[in-house]
Amino acid sequence: MTQMNDINVNSAVVPAPVIDMQGDGRWNSQHRIFCEQSQNKDVDILVLGDSMCRLMYNSNAWGKLKPYRCLNFGIGGDKTQNILWRLQNGELDSVTAKYVVIWCGTNNVDNSAAEIAEGVNAVINYVRQKLNCFVLMLGIAPRGERPNPLRSKMEEANSIIESKIQHMSKVSYLDVGSQFLGENGILSNLDFYDFLHPTPMCYEKILSAILKKIKQFESSS
Repeated sequence: MTQMNDINVNSAVVPAPVIDMQGDGRWNSQHRIFCEQSQNKDVDILVLGDSMCRLMYNSNAWGKLKPYRCLNFGIGGDKTQNILWRLQNGELDSVTAKYVVIWCGTNNVDNSAAEIAEGVNAVINYVRQKLNCFVLMLGIAPRGERPNPLRSKMEEANSIIESKIQHMSKVSYLDVGSQFLGENGILSNLDFYDFLHPTPMCYEKILSAILKKIKQFESSS
């Protein structure tokens, strides 16, 4: 049996709760609420991920999904291993969904591109095991105003993720980042206000792209 302290263990695929460094229990409280919200729920769209998903829920653009019954299980700062832990500890136990949108991986900055991709794929595979649904994986968005090593690592992870998804049924990849890169790879704060999180205007475009994919799923089912 592989030990947790084995240097070869990829932390991105080992389910783990967030350590409560502040001592206020906020992460566990959010997880508990998600478990409660999912009780015996039948929804059209379930969104899973980190702050990119949580801020999407709090944006005016979320209203674009009004024709659908939706849940958003996004927690700021979550890594793939944290999302895996949440999913394996109640969030998917009594919910059904037609479409699951996954957006994660950007917080796994300490992992390699290959490890990040493996973590993201672990999330996708667990969702597919638990739910009979279509899965839409959003590519990790650009980080930083200008090209940098971390952004390059995330781009490499995206390439690996997209490649693996091509061989999965009922799973699709959506690049929601490259369209916002200007000349010489410059990222505008009009699209990503802190060069990481989308602005309200940016979310409008991202939600439109998601809806377009959802409608493609609907027409193919």
